[in-house]
Amino acid sequence: MSTEAIGKVTATESKPTTCSSVRFWIQRDAMVRPFDIVKAEHLQGSHSYAIVQDLQYVTDSAGHLANYVSSDFGDISARPLNERLGTTIAETEILYNTREVEMPLRDGAIVEWADADGIRVALGLEKIEKPIPAGWIETSNGAQVRIDFDSRYLLGPEGAHLNIAGISGLATKTSYAMFLLNSVHQRARNDAAIIIFNVKGSDLLAIDQPDPQLDESIHADWQRCGLDPTPFSNVVFLYPYAKRPKDHYTLSHNQADVLDRQYSSGRAWNYYYDVDLCKRKLPLLFSDIDDPMSTMESIFHELPDIEADSWDSFR
Repeated sequence: MSTEAIGKVTATESKPTTCSSVRFWIQRDAMVRPFDIVKAEHLQGSHSYAIVQDLQYVTDSAGHLANYVSSDFGDISARPLNERLGTTIAETEILYNTREVEMPLRDGAIVEWADADGIRVALGLEKIEKPIPAGWIETSNGAQVRIDFDSRYLLGPEGAHLNIAGISGLATKTSYAMFLLNSVHQRARNDAAIIIFNVKGSDLLAIDQPDPQLDESIHADWQRCGLDPTPFSNVVFLYPYAKRPKDHYTLSHNQADVLDRQYSSGRAWNYYYDVDLCKRKLPLLFSDIDDPMSTMESIFHELPDIEADSWDSFR
C-alpha cells in the first residue's frame, strides 16, 4: 500500500479553499478515483482528511476551438509541436481534522494517501461501540478498510432503519440485504430476531443451506469483514396453507425435496387465516377508503354477530 505524496493544494482567486472543500493538483503518474480518501498537511501540525468528489483535467487552452486549430484544423493524425500545459484537479470534501482545526487549507499544502487506520478514524468508525460489519472498501492506493454500521442506528433504539438503492432487476440489493442480515445474525443474534417476507420465489427459501458456489475469493471477502460465509441457523419457514397434499399443504413453488427436508426436520410450518380472525381484521382493509354512506361501517358492526365456521358459510 502506497502512502507517498500525490499532489498539492491549489487555491485561486476564483476557486479558493473553504472550511468544507479543497482542490489539489495531482502529479502526472498518480491514479486517483472518486471516493478515494486523502490527507493534507494543515495548521498546528494537524492533518485534514478529505474524500474525492470529482476529477477535472484543465489545460492552458483558451477554448475547445483552439484545441481543434492546434491539430491542423481537425487533422486527427496531426501532432502539435508543443503539448498543452495541463494537470488533473481533484475536488474534495473535508471529512475530519486530527486537531479539530476548521481553518481552510493553505495553498501548497502537501496531499498524500490516507492509510487504512486514518480512513477509519476519518469516517468515525473507531467510535462505534457495537459495530455491525457492512462491507469493505479499497482505495486506489491499495488500502482496504472494513466499513461498519452502528447497531444503535441499524437495529435501534436510535434509528433502526437502512435504505438500499440500486437498479431494479440485478438482484444486487437483495444480495446485499441478505449479506447484511447474515452480519446481524452473526454479531447480534441475541439482540435481534429476523423476519423475512419472501417475494423472490424460491430464492430465499434455502437460506439455512450452504452455497456450493462460494469460491476462495468470496470466502476472503467475508473474512475481510470479520465474518464467516455460513448459512443462517435456527431458521423456521412459514408457508401459506393450500389444498395441495403433495406439497405438504403449502402454496409454495419450492422444490419438493427442499420441502420434505424442512418439514421432516421440524423447521417448516403452515399458516392460515381462520374466519374469526378475519372478521376482526377485515375493517383494516377499508381504513383508508371513503365511505360517505357508512355502508361498510354498518357491515363491520354486523360481522361479530355472524355465525360461521367456514369461508363458504361466511360468504
